[in-house]
Amino acid sequence: NENKSLAVRDVSPAFISIEKNWQFCPIQNYQPDIDINILKCSSITLPGGWEKVSPGYDGFGLLLSYFELTEDYQKKSLGVFIERIRDADKVFINGHFVGQTGEFPPNFDKAVLYSRLYQIPYDILKFDQPNEIKIWVYNDARPGGITHGLPIIGEHVLLQKAFYENNYQAIAFIVVLGVFAVLHLVYFLFHQRTRENLFYAIFLFVWCGYLYTYSNLALSIDVSRTLLFRINIACFFTIFILFPLFIYSFFQQKLPDILKYTLIGISILIPFCFLLPEPYLLYYPLQLVELVALPALIIVYWTLIKAMKAKLPYAKIMSAVLFFYMLLGSIDIMIDFLQSTSLSTVNLHGPWALLILSIVLTLIISHKNLVYYQDATTDKLTGALRKSEFYLRLQQEFFRADRERKLMVVMMIDLDKFKQFNDHYGHILGDRVLKMVASCVSEQLRHFDLFCRYGGDEFCIAATLDNSKEVESFVLRIHQSVNALGFEKKGFHEKIRATFGVALREVNQDISAENLVELADDALISGKQKARGELYWKKSENPAVAVS
Repeated sequence: NENKSLAVRDVSPAFISIEKNWQFCPIQNYQPDIDINILKCSSITLPGGWEKVSPGYDGFGLLLSYFELTEDYQKKSLGVFIERIRDADKVFINGHFVGQTGEFPPNFDKAVLYSRLYQIPYDILKFDQPNEIKIWVYNDARPGGITHGLPIIGEHVLLQKAFYENNYQAIAFIVVLGVFAVLHLVYFLFHQRTRENLFYAIFLFVWCGYLYTYSNLALSIDVSRTLLFRINIACFFTIFILFPLFIYSFFQQKLPDILKYTLIGISILIPFCFLLPEPYLLYYPLQLVELVALPALIIVYWTLIKAMKAKLPYAKIMSAVLFFYMLLGSIDIMIDFLQSTSLSTVNLHGPWALLILSIVLTLIISHKNLVYYQDATTDKLTGALRKSEFYLRLQQEFFRADRERKLMVVMMIDLDKFKQFNDHYGHILGDRVLKMVASCVSEQLRHFDLFCRYGGDEFCIAATLDNSKEVESFVLRIHQSVNALGFEKKGFHEKIRATFGVALREVNQDISAENLVELADDALISGKQKARGELYWKKSENPAVAVS
């Protein structure tokens, strides 16, 4: 042991990072009691795949080093933490087994994605002298051995924090992305024409599954690690398929044929994630997908550029965030595809970009749905309610009026000779007049009064008031305000004239919203036959009566 240089570096008073003098020994079979001296071992620098000292090697391998514990570590519960090993492992300290993840052949269980944390029995440790650590590994593809971080010896309780740190971050991502997924799914359920909401909701749910199988969270369930690896690859394929579908659906563009056939091809590969007999075979379709990913993303980039050139709604901000997400996602794919040992410690960037994308996209879609709602419920030109929304709210106002023991008044407003006005002055000026009238009426209303553009030049108002005196004052004020409007055109002052029909609903009167509006309309029609520009009242039981 005196000839062995100790591989010890103090990380903190509580941790020892085993950094130097690692040996890698390729071996045909798992033989825990084999004499190390008969093996052809090579020095290796960790972290990094063992291929850099044994190119192209797959199978069993033994990683060996030594560490020393001072008396400060006595009477402490210690453990060994390893951030990432490919693919299954068994760890021994001073010849004693301390833990394993996955399983060696013939019942191979691949555990490539997960950290390791094993508690070390106190009675097997030596203090102030070298302790031997052996890490047996079985790797079936890609860089084998310890590919992320150095093995660390330290207090078990403190190492648990490092072990579960990955879990906390994964849980945070999964919860936040899951919430966004539910929001977009709810949007889709209420607006089923918005397929982009559905695609993005499924996209986020699959991302949650991907992060779950990628993190140490998956170690808490009694499921084959190989199955989790297969699910992880299938999630990656599904994410790649859903992302272009979402983008093209959002911008209402047709998928290019080459991209469509690429996505179909990847869809066909998903069942093979579970059907291929050996886990290492999954790397072939995975590398194929990673190979076509970058050209496919270029096509998507071009679509975003075209969307910005066409000045589609939200194109600039959406494209900027999508560019950011795809850039970081492309880096993740490239690192995985190249399997560079120098980049092996780089963590996933995609989830962070996805989080930003989800926030921005949720705000965009919320605003988009708000605009759709406003377009469906209000008239763009005047800002007044549309007829269907007016009737819906009017029926609801009946309940409030009855509860508060108030009268409900409905007024129909018709601009006199508006067709001739349009023909003479043009539709642009006609629109200005409609906006002028709408603005004038809106200024006279309270925030809970209802105002509707009923037809081309017809408006309808509904309001709850305490008594008949208030009703009469309210109606007369609006009638006088509208009929006081005018505008200058070609040196002439033109007055705007409007005829009003009014109907009153008593407390608890059994009448529908449509019938009450019809009464006001009847008063308007019959009144216009007598004289335009006047105000005509009609109660449900009485004939129309002109009011000067």
